[in-house]
Amino acid sequence: MTEDFLTSAFVKFRQRLSTVARRIVGNDDDAADVLQESFCRLWGVRDSFRSESHATGAAMTTVKNMSIDHLRRTARQTTVDVVGIDMVDDSSELAAERERLLAEVDQIVESHLSESQRAILRLREHERLSLEEIADRLHMNPSTVRVSLSRARNKIREIYKKQYSND
Repeated sequence: MTEDFLTSAFVKFRQRLSTVARRIVGNDDDAADVLQESFCRLWGVRDSFRSESHATGAAMTTVKNMSIDHLRRTARQTTVDVVGIDMVDDSSELAAERERLLAEVDQIVESHLSESQRAILRLREHERLSLEEIADRLHMNPSTVRVSLSRARNKIREIYKKQYSND
């Protein structure tokens, strides 16, 4: 019977949950995806809900957090697309453009990031290490690594937009 709390909450408050997701992700299609992912995630813990209001609160929190996660994922994908690291077409013109863009980003990294941020960025992007592996290697807390990496990426993005927005 406890699974009825979760289903009931999603049916009863679907419009409100959808509105929360839409406001964060910006469109109906992504909001619908977030709602479905949220329900699936909560389904695994459905037996822990004591009441419909408990399930509703968990649903609201999960939808909000998963909407933010969705934005972060799409922002990372957009950043990669903007930088132009698509290796499918290796025509000399595209390769030259890719090299130019990478050189611009490298210049920003070298001149605007701290040594710690550069090390974390290199380990993450070039060596493809997990946050935990980077933390172990640099003797840092994984959450500190995550925050530093996020700040470094944001700084690169911000400076790149300022310096190269007129190109």
